[in-house]
Amino acid sequence: MLVLRKIKRFTVLFAMGCLFLLPSCREVKRESVHDETQLQPIPLQHATHFRVEEAPFGYVATIFAGKTEQDVSFKYALVRDDSDNLPDDAQKIKIPITRVGTNSGTLFGFLGLLGEMEKIVATCDAKYIFSDEIRDKVQSGEIISLGSSFEMNGEHILIAHPDVLFLSDLRDNPHSNACPIVHNFEWKETSALARTEWIKFFSLFFDKYTLADSIFQSIERRYTALKQLTDTISNRPTVISAGNYGETWYMTGGEGFMSKMYEDAGGDYLLADTMVPTVTCGTEWLLAQYADADYWMNCGTTRLEELDPRLHQMKSYKSGNIYHFQKRERRVENMNISDFYESAVAQPDVVLEDLISVLHPALLPHHETIYLGRCGDNEERR
Repeated sequence: MLVLRKIKRFTVLFAMGCLFLLPSCREVKRESVHDETQLQPIPLQHATHFRVEEAPFGYVATIFAGKTEQDVSFKYALVRDDSDNLPDDAQKIKIPITRVGTNSGTLFGFLGLLGEMEKIVATCDAKYIFSDEIRDKVQSGEIISLGSSFEMNGEHILIAHPDVLFLSDLRDNPHSNACPIVHNFEWKETSALARTEWIKFFSLFFDKYTLADSIFQSIERRYTALKQLTDTISNRPTVISAGNYGETWYMTGGEGFMSKMYEDAGGDYLLADTMVPTVTCGTEWLLAQYADADYWMNCGTTRLEELDPRLHQMKSYKSGNIYHFQKRERRVENMNISDFYESAVAQPDVVLEDLISVLHPALLPHHETIYLGRCGDNEERR
């Protein structure tokens, strides 16, 4: 009997001890889930609207809608294998992804460099697409058209069943349950190289960061070498950049990424000091302020006869120095579809080379422009 009592007493004490240990066991497990010391930041050279951290399971990518990390942000845990050790506030996405949806054609340029164009299964605004590869696949049904980027077709999203749908805005998406939504804000960056560095962000979803880093470094080196050609130039022609919609002119402001490119190309950009991405004005104000500009870029048309006759007073008009970014374009249903808005974002070195060859032709006498054309020239366009 004494032995039985001792066994019972030991059993009770053991059970009570286990009860006391359970909370601490749970606490240890919870701390491991939030172990931030396992995240190793990957440095970025130019981009400010996203952050990347390497983790044992893959990557943690955080993007920022504003200029600081206190603004609206989204966090994604990109996971190679099943893991419980993930940040609580991150959306889990299995990588590499094999099916991509997008509402913006600028993604095509990045995926082309990464060799992942064949992964696109859904896209928006098909009639505005320049890429032959994408247009052909939309027409054949291999790529599903999601309709307008402002009003995507939910049924078509379900049919396409992308692993990820990339959205380039902050609007609430009524189809967010159909597939993981990934917001991207490369268009918010204020320099061309910062925008191009987003190739690193997109590469994470295909687990190709090393390739993306190599591609970006090559583009950055070439861009820097081209910029150095103009660093010591004292004769810097004045430049404006303006396109219109009706009577309203939209001019690149000092925070627009093209503003810095005009400066890097050896130009004196007249709106460089404005602290906004875009400046709007009327025709009379444009004439009053910028009639003496040496060069007029991004005029929005390839034909001089389409310009308001009042603008014939512009110095750039009289000298024939009005340019557009529509040299690579196609005509579809009375619309000009330009490749500049698809592939150029991933190739700022090519755009810079175009600009230098126009503003300072002696520096690049043999360069034939890719994107930049002179307004009024009878160029062969697609």
